[in-house]
Amino acid sequence: MSSELWPKDDPKEIRKECRNILSSSKNEVFLCQTDKKQVVGFVSVSLRNQYIPGASKYPVGYLEGLYVKEEYRKKGVAKELVIKAENWAKKQGCLEMVSDTWDWNIDSQKFHEKLGFIKKDILVHYIKTIT
Repeated sequence: MSSELWPKDDPKEIRKECRNILSSSKNEVFLCQTDKKQVVGFVSVSLRNQYIPGASKYPVGYLEGLYVKEEYRKKGVAKELVIKAENWAKKQGCLEMVSDTWDWNIDSQKFHEKLGFIKKDILVHYIKTIT
């Protein structure tokens, strides 16, 4: 499912990152399964101590990735996964949860706002070739 969430990323790098996440105490992954034990969604959450725009208390819980298979969307699965991530972050001493999305991903922005997230910053990246 990670490859579905990040289709442009190298699958080998995704697997490597997943192994790193699963072996770290500063990360947690929660799955949503059907009654038949089919995984239909996941959320990856981490603890971050470095500067995060808008955050005022550290560490913060950071939603690293959230994915639900298309046929299970709009059924509360993502909301339940985020709640699990928030509860984990609270147990780690966090008072804030942070997430991000691309400026063009309006559906994701609406989803975040529906869950109570407040937009805090917009960052534009530039690149220039230098020779």
